Amino acid sequence: VGLPFPSVNDPVSIMRAEAFKMELQAVNVGSPIAEGDESSPSSLLAASKCMRTVNQAIGRAIRHKDDFGVAILLDERYVHEGVQRDISAWVRRNLISCTSIGNSIPKIVSFFKEASKKHSKAYRHNGISTAEY
Repeated sequence: VGLPFPSVNDPVSIMRAEAFKMELQAVNVGSPIAEGDESSPSSLLAASKCMRTVNQAIGRAIRHKDDFGVAILLDERYVHEGVQRDISAWVRRNLISCTSIGNSIPKIVSFFKEASKKHSKAYRHNGISTAEY
């Protein structure tokens, strides 16, 4: 998954960015608000919307405390601290960076082996065998 930034030409996004800029100007009376850099109101709003979309997508795959899965974020920007800061804390605690798909395969296999063992023990503990599940 790349970073799903909203379209810069989307009329709704443009209006939200303008409203956000006006709110910031009201709070920061007399302080100029720069546009065109990554700290501009429109950039901050776009980044926020982008990361909310990423977090929602991951959350749709893993919805319960006993669920497990792997979300593969295939974009080098995900290794940047500023981007990782906006990833949900429960995901961020478990992030693993790999330099290639080949390097990630053994880690993914290991994850599923460990998660399957824990999942199986949890269901046996609750009186449900995995065959019944």
